[in-house]
Amino acid sequence: MFSVLLCAALVGCAPSASSGTANAQALQGPLPLGETWVIGGLDQNNNKIEGKVTLTRAPSYRDSDQRWFYGGDTGYALYYEQATGNATFRVWDVSKSGRLVACYVFRPFSADQKSYSGAGLAGTEEEIDAVFAKLSGSGTRLVGGECTLTRS
Repeated sequence: MFSVLLCAALVGCAPSASSGTANAQALQGPLPLGETWVIGGLDQNNNKIEGKVTLTRAPSYRDSDQRWFYGGDTGYALYYEQATGNATFRVWDVSKSGRLVACYVFRPFSADQKSYSGAGLAGTEEEIDAVFAKLSGSGTRLVGGECTLTRS
């Protein structure tokens, strides 16, 4: 069993599809467009997760939280830059409203790397909101949730 600590910082990273304030046509962003991201592994309850998202739309950037938003065919990706030079990203497959699937990666994207390990989440929007509410400032530890993101 793999144990993953999802810190309270994740609360601010719950699913959001709001658009950025910058002109998406002029922006490139760190993640390549047209690539497919495959999600596999386990969710927070150690249930199998699978998902696939192809990034199809140019990203938007929001300065207020240093976030890139990439739209895709069955979901989206969020890439967060940090003042420390680190970055994190997550890919959400939202093709099934009854079971949203996400993989959170706690390291920056690298053009040379094809596979990333992270923390997996799955459930309805309400179930995922409840996970984030439980984690909010509590230091609560979740067991399970190991996922892999592979791009092609």
